[in-house]
Amino acid sequence: AFGFGISISMAQVKMPAPSPTQTIIQDFGIGKIELKYSRPITKGRTVFGDLVPFNKIWRTGANGATSLKFSEPVEINGKKIDTGSYVLYTIPGIDSWEIIINKGISNWGIDGYKESEDVTRFKVNSMKLKTPVESLTMQFSDVKPETCELHIMWEKTAVAIPISTNFKNKVKMQLEDALQNGTKKPYWAAAQFYNEYE
Repeated sequence: AFGFGISISMAQVKMPAPSPTQTIIQDFGIGKIELKYSRPITKGRTVFGDLVPFNKIWRTGANGATSLKFSEPVEINGKKIDTGSYVLYTIPGIDSWEIIINKGISNWGIDGYKESEDVTRFKVNSMKLKTPVESLTMQFSDVKPETCELHIMWEKTAVAIPISTNFKNKVKMQLEDALQNGTKKPYWAAAQFYNEYE
């Protein structure tokens, strides 16, 4: 008797994702901001007012909701946001967008969204771009020690979300502690800090 071992291997074909994921880690203040989102492509479609309806909540990307993770507290539009992970939702309009920072990090897209989990909600003006952007694009811009902007651009529309941080008191406390109690005194760092920020 003969034993035949038959193995059928299923070919695994790797294809590009229709809406590829991008993760950006931006150094900011004395911490980092991590942004993760999926990038849908226009492909000849009308985006805002059609593919993405006006005045309805949007996951701000494709697939899972866009997420923001802060390693240090920040302020967004004047509202303090604690260290941790959040979801970025938006409500696009013709002339302005509503920006929503929400705690529903385990939500899939807008499924599971609860207004009660909003940390902050505010409006920003939208801007018209001269050159269309084919893939949804987000980037940190005008990054300074205490301020930056998160830009969202797609088709011929862009919005800017202001983010700020106050790290001075934390650094001052660390310097004062190290100058008083540390074995290695950070004189150079203290001189740099007070020259730059005080």
